[in-house]
Amino acid sequence: MAHLVVVSFRLGGTDGVSIEARKWIEAFEGLGHHVTTLAGDGDGDVIMPELAIRATSAPRLDDVARVLGDADLVVVENFASLPLNVAARDVLYRALDGRRALFRHHDLPWQRPLWRSDDTPREHHLWRHVTINELSRRELEERGVHAVTIRNTFACDPPLGRRDATREVLGVTPERVALMPTRAIPRKNVEAAFAFAEAHNATLWLLGPAEDDYGPTLAALVANSPVRVLRGLPDGFSVHDAYGAADVVVLPSTWEGFGNPVLEAVTHRRPLAVYPYPVLREIESFGFRFFGLDDVTALDAFLNRPDDELLEHNQMIARAHFNVVDLPERLTPLLEALNIKGSQLGSSLMVINDERSPQSERTPHAERRDQLLLVARAIFAERGFQATTMDDIAKEAGFTKPILYQYFESKTELYREIVNQTAEKLLTSLRNAVGEVESPRSKIEVAFRVYFEMVVSETDAFRILFIHSHEGETKGDLRNVELGLVSFLEPLIAVRIKPDHRRQLAAGVVGIAEGAATAWLIQQEGKGWPTPTPGVAERLASRSATLAWGGLRSVELD
Repeated sequence: MAHLVVVSFRLGGTDGVSIEARKWIEAFEGLGHHVTTLAGDGDGDVIMPELAIRATSAPRLDDVARVLGDADLVVVENFASLPLNVAARDVLYRALDGRRALFRHHDLPWQRPLWRSDDTPREHHLWRHVTINELSRRELEERGVHAVTIRNTFACDPPLGRRDATREVLGVTPERVALMPTRAIPRKNVEAAFAFAEAHNATLWLLGPAEDDYGPTLAALVANSPVRVLRGLPDGFSVHDAYGAADVVVLPSTWEGFGNPVLEAVTHRRPLAVYPYPVLREIESFGFRFFGLDDVTALDAFLNRPDDELLEHNQMIARAHFNVVDLPERLTPLLEALNIKGSQLGSSLMVINDERSPQSERTPHAERRDQLLLVARAIFAERGFQATTMDDIAKEAGFTKPILYQYFESKTELYREIVNQTAEKLLTSLRNAVGEVESPRSKIEVAFRVYFEMVVSETDAFRILFIHSHEGETKGDLRNVELGLVSFLEPLIAVRIKPDHRRQLAAGVVGIAEGAATAWLIQQEGKGWPTPTPGVAERLASRSATLAWGGLRSVELD
């Protein structure tokens, strides 16, 4: 079990970041980890007001470091993404130097008209970055920051909500109700929601509060519109009741980092009318069917005669690709890449139907996932990332493509999991091996031997890593593996030199190993991939270790 600290401007609220942070916290706890929460305001184990949005003073470095304490991993929720408290962000960067950290980006500053800043999140060899959409991941990649995408997840069978009781309390028993389940702020395009409600002769229910000084604008809209407007949740009612009472959900936002109401409408089986904000195209690519804000005739026809087939279609897609039950499994490879191991307790969000120990036997789901990884590894090794399609993998594995997408959201996710598995296995083997010898030279020799034994025995994995990971969007994956190896080697260079000098030497040793491995793989490819000759791993290790040690023993303080 690991100790994780989750840091955010605020936690426990109704905003998207707080809601999604809670899902991750529950997934971490379901995996057996202990979680401490640190926030500027809201509901956290530790509340440090200097971390809040627009706080007037910066937190003390010692105070932040004391809360982080002995944490094995710090998860940073949007804190380094938007310039909402730059002074606190910079203190947090300093507190995280030398610690493992996972930065989760819900929005980025250049995506918001309010900032249009190119303030790129920082990198460190112990840090990893996660985005909630592919658009943000690509934009970070263009700025030299490697990230992976883990989209928001949702309970796919939420409570139905008390439709009749809620509508009676609201006094809307006969009317058509359009629910806008967001805060009222400028980018939510509330004016379009008023126009939508007027076009459909509907009552507009604004669920969230007015923020960011939008109150006067909203008051003017309410005063000047013929639309009846409801505000907030009645006491004793839940958001599930709100969805249950609504006839249609409207999301007119011009920008959303993800857009949780999109999937919440789907899981609550409500039709959605939505503005085509940039990330929506990414969500729609999974096959969802939504209405546009201007689809007045088509939506009216649906509301007059609801089509259960459309609602079921959307819910099936959500269950396959956005199910919160799958979140612990999606987080596990990311945590393992940071050397954070779970207790394999399973997710607290899942229901265990029998008394068998999860460790006693592998589930069919896990076995099928491993099978897909093996098939994909062979195809990626042969064809490379760009030339391989999900159709190729599904066909070779004997599955349909929809089944494949139940296990991996994209080709990129599948590819990166293979790379992460290879890297983690290599680093674990190296750590175990060098811990059994004493002298610096023996450690270097053993490290090279373990390295080349794995290269020779798992050729496909290293073909992917060293030959194909130079392609397009996969370039950053090899770089992360290299950084991990450099960090592993640094302490083995037992010479009295400056830290930056030691890191440069470690990078040089990694270069020797990678260069020799790549050359051997290319030679094997030219020969048609014959069975490796006996003793080849030992010879490669001996030659490389001799070269590396010959250089290291002559290093002096400069």
